[in-house]
Amino acid sequence: MPMEAQPELPANWKDYFPLARIRQKQEKALDFVFRMIQRGIKDIIIAAPTGTGKSAIGATAAFWAGQKPLPLGGAPGAYYLCTQKLLQDQLEDDIQRYPPLLRSAVSLKTASEYPCSLHKDCGTGMMHKPVCASFKAKSCTYKLQVQSFVASDLAITNYPYFFTERLYVNEFPQRHLLIADECHTLENQLIKFIELVIGPEDIIKFLPMAKEVPEMRDLADFQEWLTSTFLPGLRVYKESFAAQPKMTPQKAKQLLEIDNMLAKVERALADMDRDPNNWIFWQERTEKLLGTVERVAIAKPLSVAPYFQTFLRDSADVRVYMSAFPGTKDIFCHSLGLDPNATAMLSLGSVFPKENRPILAAFVGSMSKKNQQETMPRLLKLLEKMLDNHSTEKGILHCNSYVLGQTIYDHFLKHPHGKRLLFPRKADERENVYKQHRESKQPTVILSPSFTEGFDFTDDLARWQVIAKVPFPYLGDKQVAAKKEKDPEWYAMRTVMTIIQASGRICRSETDYGITYITDSDFNFLWERYSYMFPNWWKEALQWH
Repeated sequence: MPMEAQPELPANWKDYFPLARIRQKQEKALDFVFRMIQRGIKDIIIAAPTGTGKSAIGATAAFWAGQKPLPLGGAPGAYYLCTQKLLQDQLEDDIQRYPPLLRSAVSLKTASEYPCSLHKDCGTGMMHKPVCASFKAKSCTYKLQVQSFVASDLAITNYPYFFTERLYVNEFPQRHLLIADECHTLENQLIKFIELVIGPEDIIKFLPMAKEVPEMRDLADFQEWLTSTFLPGLRVYKESFAAQPKMTPQKAKQLLEIDNMLAKVERALADMDRDPNNWIFWQERTEKLLGTVERVAIAKPLSVAPYFQTFLRDSADVRVYMSAFPGTKDIFCHSLGLDPNATAMLSLGSVFPKENRPILAAFVGSMSKKNQQETMPRLLKLLEKMLDNHSTEKGILHCNSYVLGQTIYDHFLKHPHGKRLLFPRKADERENVYKQHRESKQPTVILSPSFTEGFDFTDDLARWQVIAKVPFPYLGDKQVAAKKEKDPEWYAMRTVMTIIQASGRICRSETDYGITYITDSDFNFLWERYSYMFPNWWKEALQWH
């Protein structure tokens, strides 16, 4: 780590802690952060399990960074990035408890989230021809929120919005600090933003005159089709669409989607030309009725390091990465292009008693693809028993894929417990199902592959959960397969991260409690080879049955 002499920093960070009482682990984390800043470290990782109070840690650093002057580069204050709007809303709720003098905090979302007296929402007004009068008069609700966001000490937004601004607008100034919450998702957040996936639904939405995605052999074929067919067709469609006389919220949303797809394709083509070796291309085929085949074209970057530099690292002088479990330091750094020797990391233990969060390894057999059919009857029988034993308690069934979820759901359709199961069949149904689960007075059980993180099941919202299949990343994703071949430890770490995130859904405070069952015997394989990857606070709760 760099040890050169640094300008003296104000030693008053405790004046900026926003709550009445500071926890021991919060103080330890903040002491570490400011000690590392003093030493000139620019990238700092804090592994802080649920219950540590990460939001107060990040807010303290941000309010401290709002001082003028500080011997740090960039404008005063900090960006605080969340994985999704739901977590952004939770953080806003937390801030309402802070003293008024420390509330220089502003949350920012997309323009369509803000009301407009002339066009219903600001997104529609900005797309209108001529542009909304409020926008021109600088009284636009959204533009005023952007100005407040830039001026605040604690500027809160979500990763997709921040990436979009950095890439297409780039008007947010560099700041003293960037707080990257749930940092274990950073690599996936960047891949999802950069990847180019075009399937039948995209053809219908963006290129209605075409029939299908053609069959293509390699990345060069994909580039040629994008350049000669998809992009020109998309531009023509945009011109005809934009010429329509009345701009409604629905049309504004569609036009924004067209603009975003245009920008995404143009950027991806430029990146493919610049570094084709960093891209992997493949196609997936789905058999439909009457023997027809629907193709999807997929291109993803193998490494996100070049994008991490542009989208995040350059946006602040010092970056603080926080997660309950970001993985090992080396794997985290290498996945983003950071130098491990110039990066500091602090790992904190859990503040929850291990007796309140037991993890039971109770195997029914292997749930791998080749063994799943044989194991399924035993899994279903065990799930029936668990539903009986927890008949009055809410819970979660983590199934790792929608196919497995459908099999479990179909089995319980005629079962007495079947009415308890809530099964969102698509990712965009999750928030409605979560709301239904929260509000129901019945002992509902969410069955899903996509509730392993980002959702809070505090107290009676879940007293039990099952990890029905070890969540190895999908090897049908050629990008994942290529990275696994190059670095098996990276692949194992992604699995370990998901297990830890999933097991942390149901015990959310020192007085909360809940039991996690792991029923897939493939966990044995993971444990025998990679048990060293699991943090000690997680291991101490593990029980073998």
